[in-house]
This record gives sequence, structure tokens and C-alpha cells, in this order.
Amino acid sequence: PVIAEIKGMKGIIEPRFFSDPRKWQCSGIFAYQMQEIAEVNVKFPERPDRSFEVRKIKKDYLVKFGGKYLTSLDTNMVYRYLLNYKRVNFENPNYDLNEKQLDSLKKSRPFCILKLRTTSGEKKQLRMFRIKSTGGEGDVDDFGDKSDYDINRFWCELPDGQVVKCQYFVFNPLIMGHIYFNPNRYQTTQ
Repeated sequence: PVIAEIKGMKGIIEPRFFSDPRKWQCSGIFAYQMQEIAEVNVKFPERPDRSFEVRKIKKDYLVKFGGKYLTSLDTNMVYRYLLNYKRVNFENPNYDLNEKQLDSLKKSRPFCILKLRTTSGEKKQLRMFRIKSTGGEGDVDDFGDKSDYDINRFWCELPDGQVVKCQYFVFNPLIMGHIYFNPNRYQTTQ
């Protein structure tokens, strides 16, 4: 316990101060400028047709979507995609899962694996896991598919092994490659 006095303050300062170290930790996951990113690989193990890769080769970019390289690529869309990595944070640290549940989660199959490599050689990998839905039937995900999982939040294993809760709102611009690299818009090669 700490006894503190703030001049002009009468009452309890509890709402302004908390002792849980998880609430003080930095929530940043990515903070990269576009030119710092050498490669991004987003893999959907259950839906390989949604997987994609963006790779910087000197001053150009190579994009692979659904296992095929895109030709006649709109570089502005690549720039728009890579700009999403400027500031990415998680919502909350884990307050819900115990050690046994965390172990089970980490051994399960992620719905998405995002790997990022910087031009300086730094590598980061995120493994994303669905949260079972507790509510409404008929929920539809961002791809228009019926879902039995929470359509707002998911668990994410950070590179250091920590599991945090994230929002699709924040991560969809990073994992929904079809918005930027729709193969129907471009010619493809093997």
C-alpha cells in the first residue's frame, strides 16, 4: 500500500492508479514504416486460398495470393497494405485463461499465422486463435461465412509466447489480403 497526497484532491485516488502490472505494459505489437518491411506472409491453414505473401525485392514488390504470383500489380495497393503496420496494438492482456487453457490453446491449430521480416532482419510471428462464441446464432464473419466464434475478438500468441486478446477491427487490414490483392483484378502466374 502507498499513502499519497495530491494537493487539492479530497477522496480516494484508486480510479487513477492500479497495481496490476499487466495494465501498465505496452500493448504495441507492430510499429513499422512501410520501407522497413521486407516480407509479410499471412497463412490461413484451413483456407489456403486466402493466404498471401508480400515481398520486397530491391525497390519492387512481389505478391503471391492463394499460391499464385500476381502480375501487373497495382503498387499503390501494396503501399496501402504495408502502411497498416505503422501502429498495431492488442486490446488486453490475458485475464481469462489459466495455464492449462493457455497450453491447450497454443497446441491447437491457429486460424491465421502472420510472419513479418524487416529489412534489418528482425522476424516476428503471430499465431491467431478463434474465441468460441457465447452468443448469437447467425453471426457472419467478414468473409460472409457463418461463424460459431466471436466475430469481434480473438486470441493472439505474440513472438514472446504471451497470449493477448486482439480485435478483428485492428487486424483485418493486415490479414484480409483479398481487399488489396484480389486475384480477380490481376493476372496470375504459378
